[in-house]
Amino acid sequence: MVVDITEKTAFNKILHSHELVIVDFWATWCGPCRMLGSVIEEYSNENPETPLVKVNVDEAKELAADFDIQSLPTIMIFKNGEPIASKIGFISKSVFAKYIDDHR
Repeated sequence: MVVDITEKTAFNKILHSHELVIVDFWATWCGPCRMLGSVIEEYSNENPETPLVKVNVDEAKELAADFDIQSLPTIMIFKNGEPIASKIGFISKSVFAKYIDDHR
């Protein structure tokens, strides 16, 4: 399940309604972000039980600032509502899957 979120209340609600949430901070003008978007879609189709949240930093400036996002794409893993890991830049689907599995 991939969810686009631009509002802080909705973001917090999803973070606290699932044990593990993957968040992709991205922008439409970012080439590596668009490439990673395909990886995320594929992963989501194969792992629908893992919530994947996409946050467009141009539409959700407050959320990006809250997590000090300075480079794109940035993938953050949240466990029980708390950030536990962060990775910057494009990664392949196999690396993406391992990154998530390593933090379950």
